[in-house]
Amino acid sequence: MGDEGGSARRARWAFGEFELDETRRELCFRGQVVTLEPKPFNLLMLFLRHQAELITKDDLIDALWAGRIVTESVLTRCVAKLRQSLNDDAQEWIKTVHGYGYRFDAPVTLLNEEAGASAAAKVDLVAGAAVPLRSNWRLLRRLGRSGDAWLAEHAKTRALRVYKFTNDPRALPGLKREVTIFRLLKESIGDARCSVEVIDWNFDEPPWFIESEYCVGGSLQEWLEAQGGVQAVPLAVRLDIIIQIAEALAQVHALGVLHKDLKPANVLIVPEGVGGIRIRLGDFGSGRLLDPARLEALDITRMGFTTLVDEATTSSGTPLYYAPEIVAGKPFTVQADIYALGVMLFQLVTGNLRRPLAPGWEREVDDEMLREDIGLAADGNPDDRLSDVALLADRLRQIEARRDASLREQRAREQAEAERRAAERMRARRAGIRVAVVVLILGLMVSTYLYFQARSARDRAETEARRAQAVSDFLSQGMLATISRGEQPVKDLTVKQLLDAASAEVPTRFPGQPDIAAQIYEALGRSQLALEFPGQAYTDLDHALSLLESSGKQTSESAVALTETLVGLAWPVGQLGDQLPRYQAILDAATLELGGGHPRVLSLRFALASARARNGEWVRAGEDLRQAGTLMARAAGHDRALLRRTQLSYSAVLLDLTSYGEAERLLRQLLQSGELSPVDTATARARLGQVLSRTGRYHEAAVELDAAQAIFRDWMKDDGASMLTVDLYRAYLQLEQHRPELAIPQLNSVLAVVQGWAGRGVDQSYVEFEAIGRAQMQQGDLERATATLEQAVAVADKALGAAHPLTRGIRLALIEAWRRSGRMDQAWAGLNGAEALNFDDLPPMHLYKADLHRERGMVLLSRGDRSTARDELRKAAHIYDAVLGAGHWRTQELARRLAALA
Repeated sequence: MGDEGGSARRARWAFGEFELDETRRELCFRGQVVTLEPKPFNLLMLFLRHQAELITKDDLIDALWAGRIVTESVLTRCVAKLRQSLNDDAQEWIKTVHGYGYRFDAPVTLLNEEAGASAAAKVDLVAGAAVPLRSNWRLLRRLGRSGDAWLAEHAKTRALRVYKFTNDPRALPGLKREVTIFRLLKESIGDARCSVEVIDWNFDEPPWFIESEYCVGGSLQEWLEAQGGVQAVPLAVRLDIIIQIAEALAQVHALGVLHKDLKPANVLIVPEGVGGIRIRLGDFGSGRLLDPARLEALDITRMGFTTLVDEATTSSGTPLYYAPEIVAGKPFTVQADIYALGVMLFQLVTGNLRRPLAPGWEREVDDEMLREDIGLAADGNPDDRLSDVALLADRLRQIEARRDASLREQRAREQAEAERRAAERMRARRAGIRVAVVVLILGLMVSTYLYFQARSARDRAETEARRAQAVSDFLSQGMLATISRGEQPVKDLTVKQLLDAASAEVPTRFPGQPDIAAQIYEALGRSQLALEFPGQAYTDLDHALSLLESSGKQTSESAVALTETLVGLAWPVGQLGDQLPRYQAILDAATLELGGGHPRVLSLRFALASARARNGEWVRAGEDLRQAGTLMARAAGHDRALLRRTQLSYSAVLLDLTSYGEAERLLRQLLQSGELSPVDTATARARLGQVLSRTGRYHEAAVELDAAQAIFRDWMKDDGASMLTVDLYRAYLQLEQHRPELAIPQLNSVLAVVQGWAGRGVDQSYVEFEAIGRAQMQQGDLERATATLEQAVAVADKALGAAHPLTRGIRLALIEAWRRSGRMDQAWAGLNGAEALNFDDLPPMHLYKADLHRERGMVLLSRGDRSTARDELRKAAHIYDAVLGAGHWRTQELARRLAALA
């Protein structure tokens, strides 16, 4: 906690009825000494020196626990102790600024202050004079329109250098920060060509200075003027400059460095090749380190970072490039640097470096893609900006490909509109559900009779006639038996009650006649299914299949079709895990009896593989679906619609396996085939949106989700599963963009509907609870996040079982919440206890495995095992890079962490 001016300062402060003497490190209340622990005392001195300013939690932790990894809870306890000593339980003086930090609002008086040194006498700098303390160098000319930056030449070699001078002790920390940041960049990157090279410095006596390389092209502003103005430079060159700046800034951000004064004057140009240029970022004097521990790891002295940098004011920057949140007094973040670059992109596109990004700026940019890029980089809300500056470089590099994609999207929208019109025509032919059920029952009476009549052979005519008569009698009389006996009133009788009563009558009506009973149970079950009563439908259909099995007819076509229906029903009613071996045995037997290419066998194979995916057997399900698709494609006269549905289910499993590249290729092939129904088209587009969201292509993801929702809206209920799935994917997209304030209301809305389905099958609310918990973690509300994720684990454990990958994934999210809230013992036990997590059943490059390695590494780091922690984090980084790519925010976040441990 030294003074940046180079000498210790001794001060006495008064606030309220308190006085603090820094020299004696003594706090008094009404003349009586107040006992205060060292950390709370140091915290109070920071507050006094930055009275009425917002100080971020990160800055406080850096200042009070330099080089140590501590949680926010440690800072919270320190603040609580200080409040107790100051009798500030009402928090009238120490204000909590939720989500950012603290502000000390007590009226403070500085009673006296002694500085060990006054500002040095100013040294005049004139062209032709020798550089102070460097006699072989001569000053040539002042650089820029202000400041004390000079171009100097070596007397013998004629080499050129830039010297930046100051005589003001208050400006000295800026020079020191510039040196410190350059050393960090050079040590971490190697050849740190993203920034201007700092060659030498003098911080011993005034005038203090740094010596840097000379960039012949001058600043970007000067270079553009030399070309004849911004508009004289081709747009492609201007965009390449922004790409280079973005890539350089991405390297800087990856090391936890913020520039804080990004503008054309601080971008330097170096000619390269024939007509080419390379940029350098200059003037890191206002910069900030997000992770000062990196300096200790590299044995770099923390010059310029020994006291807090003022994050609440914007005096160190240039107003034209200030992000709105900085003007509002909020801390500087990566998003503020991105905003400044967005303003520069706007200026280079419009050809005027003096033009501000004012409301209505969109009218000045004709290119739709560039309007989109500027809007994403310079959005007024930092939460809506690009999360990583490297994304801007990627977008600009791919601008032509994006234009092509936009054209394809327009064509897809036209296709969706055509499908919507077709859907309108089909909807006009739909009948009501109750009418359909009545028709089904009446039709069953007729068709059953005709079916048995048609099958009758001469030698079986009498038997089949009796069977047909029995079925007819039951449908016409047995279904109403409970009514005729007076056991149920006719008034307000529903079709559901009629079907339930009929089901209860079957065992007593057809003893010893399994074929007839199976026929009746199947008809009743399918009617229950049409009425959307899956529980009773499953019961009736299961009775039907059991009767066919008992009579040795489980491999008949009707039994195989019935099994397929039961497989689809078993999951929502919670019977899948117990019944899978039974259904697999029927499939194996039917394959031998009917042949592997039989349409019914192929259809059951598809249904069973899809069921295994729901059951968490992702690897086997993927292989089964792939094989089923191959068999379907080879079968003579195969069912194209079934093949496409199989491929669509395979794409869902690929998402579960985080095989995003393969999933995207398959989904695009399906959409381009033109063979999907409108509903399957919407499903494919929604799933493609999920792939794009997870891999960081947020705009493209939003387009696909919009298209999917438009189709579903025409075909499905507003509160149906398909529409809710799109809403859920939208919330996931918002979480990927770190916009939890938008995701949580949408997730709560979906959760309310899902919970309203209670009693209709497996409780699937664990999905929404997990997403809400992750959103709460993003907001820093770790207590609520922990409670929500604990609830998600409980629901998933009951619905899926503890062994299901989704249940384990939610437990891993809970461990992260424990770790982030400082509950390290619980996190350690969850990772290494008797029920330690593992994902050995998943592929090597699965994101759950990456998350597990990351959490192990972070917990090990808190326990002081840096070596093992580094190994775990490297494993996580390798998977993130392989699955998501080097530019994804998850990959880069971990890269920054590893760089700090290097």
